[in-house]
Amino acid sequence: MLTWQTTRENLTATINFMIMMNNSNKPNLTQQEKEEVLSAALKKFGFLFPETEKEIEDFENIFGSTEIDLPADLCKGDFIIEALQQPSKKEVKNVPEAKVVPFEKPSNVDYYRRTLLAAEIVHELQTEMTLGHLKVQKLIFLAQKTEQLDLPVNFLKQAMGPYDPRLMRSIDKQLLIKKWFQFLPSEKLKYKPLECAGQHKDAFNKYYGNEKEKIHWLIDTFRKVKSNRVEIIATLFACWEELLNEGKEASNDNLSTKFFAWSTLKQKFNKEDVIKEIPWMIDNKLFPKN
Repeated sequence: MLTWQTTRENLTATINFMIMMNNSNKPNLTQQEKEEVLSAALKKFGFLFPETEKEIEDFENIFGSTEIDLPADLCKGDFIIEALQQPSKKEVKNVPEAKVVPFEKPSNVDYYRRTLLAAEIVHELQTEMTLGHLKVQKLIFLAQKTEQLDLPVNFLKQAMGPYDPRLMRSIDKQLLIKKWFQFLPSEKLKYKPLECAGQHKDAFNKYYGNEKEKIHWLIDTFRKVKSNRVEIIATLFACWEELLNEGKEASNDNLSTKFFAWSTLKQKFNKEDVIKEIPWMIDNKLFPKN
């Protein structure tokens, strides 16, 4: 159980660790690497929100498992600063109160629909060497966006593009419980079919009758595609959506600028490889609409 005593001890340990790292003169650590180590320590002990699967795993090893999915705007510390910068109620005049939109907790059916979509993707691509967590996630993201699927997902702005750090752990667990597939990260073929593999089909057709044609188009289109290209396209889609929300033109220059500003790790991609996907996305109508 998380108590004030354990929190105080963790805080003390983290502060001492930060001081040690800050004073470290190790020639093999750059300042950026020191900052990354400090950030990881703060996330591990809950002083910053964990974002990746590894950070969540480290956090839960200390504090136990949690099923809470934070909304995207709370997964960064910026919301605290923004809240402090808001004028007090005394300074605000003649401003109507904002409508409070009640949060609707996803139902079991919502989670079941999410599992069915993942099961269909895995079932169709199980013999492909390119299938892994990243491709499954990106196909779920693109299906959700293009077909306006109301699924319980929380895609955040992560280094590998739009990514839900808890999604695959939950899906792998459900696929195993239903005896459809087992995820084997060390194997070349990541998903092993189990005794009930394929039995999701009737339910998938029931819940995705209107969308299954486009979903299968996405699956077939990216069947042989490597994860890097899927990552580029999904990230471009998210950048495109941001530009539209900002009222800006989704030009090649704007999309490219947003893409490489997404994360420093996007520098691994060649600019020409990114730009050439834009006309392909237009030709295949794989971009967000206004």
